[in-house]
Amino acid sequence: VVCAFFGAMMVYWRHSEQCKSDSVLFWGLAVLVVSGFMLTCAMGLSLVEVYYGASHGVLWPETCGIPWMHLTIHVLEQLGIYGYGVGVTSVEHGLQNPTPCSMEFAFGVVPYVALGTAD
Repeated sequence: VVCAFFGAMMVYWRHSEQCKSDSVLFWGLAVLVVSGFMLTCAMGLSLVEVYYGASHGVLWPETCGIPWMHLTIHVLEQLGIYGYGVGVTSVEHGLQNPTPCSMEFAFGVVPYVALGTAD
């Protein structure tokens, strides 16, 4: 995960000129970098949970509590995995096999690649 995160940053850096003219590639690599960061944070928080989760990772432990730390890890993982898929799709259709497509945002915040359309 950490290597993929740094790899996404390297791809963004190496193709920065092409990213300026291609919004699908620009947004896709940005989503890929953010997703890598989220997954890296989830891994780090998992390590913290192993050591401190029982004592600090539960709200209201006297009533079987809410494992807030564990839930946070899962939310970071799910958002990171979705973003990774969108980022890889944009790299595939924007850099490796150029296809007419555009980056769209559902509800103004959820990115997806719309194939068959151009900016």
